[in-house]
Amino acid sequence: MAEDPVQVLKDLSGLPEDRCRQILQDNNNDVDRAASFILEHFLEPQSATQDTARDAEVAAAMQADEDGLRQRRPPTEPSAPPAPAATPQPQPQAPFDWLAFLTQGSLGMLRNVFGALWQFVGAFITTLIPGLRPFAEPVPVGQQLQERYPTLALPPIRQGTFSEAAAASRREIKFLCVYIHSAAASGNENFAQLLASPPIMQFFNDQTILWATDIATREGFATAAQLRAFSYPFLALLLPDDGALKLIWSHQDASSLTPSALAAELRSKAEQFEAVLIAQRADRASVASSQVLRQEQDAAFQQSLLEDQRKAEERRRQEESEQAAQQEAANAVAQREARLARLQVEFPAEPETGDDVVKIAVQLPHRQRVSRRFKVTDTVGMLYDYVFLQDKIEGEFRLFKNQPKQELANMAQSLADYGLTTNTLLLCQVED
Repeated sequence: MAEDPVQVLKDLSGLPEDRCRQILQDNNNDVDRAASFILEHFLEPQSATQDTARDAEVAAAMQADEDGLRQRRPPTEPSAPPAPAATPQPQPQAPFDWLAFLTQGSLGMLRNVFGALWQFVGAFITTLIPGLRPFAEPVPVGQQLQERYPTLALPPIRQGTFSEAAAASRREIKFLCVYIHSAAASGNENFAQLLASPPIMQFFNDQTILWATDIATREGFATAAQLRAFSYPFLALLLPDDGALKLIWSHQDASSLTPSALAAELRSKAEQFEAVLIAQRADRASVASSQVLRQEQDAAFQQSLLEDQRKAEERRRQEESEQAAQQEAANAVAQREARLARLQVEFPAEPETGDDVVKIAVQLPHRQRVSRRFKVTDTVGMLYDYVFLQDKIEGEFRLFKNQPKQELANMAQSLADYGLTTNTLLLCQVED
């Protein structure tokens, strides 16, 4: 895979990245045509003094970044002697010189590409041929970095699989930054220092989930293939959008960046797509508010429904009770009328005065009194039938002797059994 053509044009011309991209698009993404266009319209011949001054400025900037990285580097090994200053290379002027320059600049990238492909193929073949070493056991990248660089304070790295990190990104509505690590990469130490720098630490702590994997693992191999990573350490920024993850930025061999440059690129992309996250958070808040409102409405409806059901059940029971009471009253009336009709036909006539005949008077409620002659052999039930025939008492009633007070409760016993052998006054008590 060739180097990014926009970066190539930017390095060659010094123009802004947006301008280089526009020129490349205007020339149908043809790097050679775009380079010729830049040579013709933007690059003017410069004197040796101007070239020397520009190279001096570039060398000074590179030296400043190197000094900043050296200050953050843990003092585990003695500092190496400074490398000799790079000799300024003359810029190509003719179109053929530009072609040669592009060819030479691509050799290093080709070596990286072939090295990555060899690593991919070797890792894949070892899983297919029995007896060869399979993918390495997944050791957390954060643990590797902490063991390798114990003096660095690294940002928190989300544990778990890529699927779990992606789910967390969608759940928390945060950017997901994927770091693919390779133990064979030469820039691991510089990249670890990049991660530990304050601007990068602040970026990951504020709005981004950092997840890391190793290219030597099966998941790292699959992730690298999906994100098209071929130079390590590789860094990519993903945006949760419509339930999926969208790749919005990536950088091959991110160790080549300075902390300020990396932080600027990350924050630029984050600011560019922050509106998407804000809209998602607003939608989720709206959905959550709607759900709460719907739940409250459902709860109120259920409560109202239960109340209506309770009232309907009470009305049903009351109606059933009233109907039962009415039916019971109707049955009682029917039974009373049937008993009256039967007794009026079957009740014996009043006996004549005699030795075994006594006169029984009954004091009814409301100071009414009835009397009749009975034989002492007549039953108590016959006495109750007589009082019932008067049709002056509603409901059940009981008869009592006055002295001593005794209820006549056994309907089968005779009057003589209760000692009613002389004229007697009985009391009638109506039950409530």
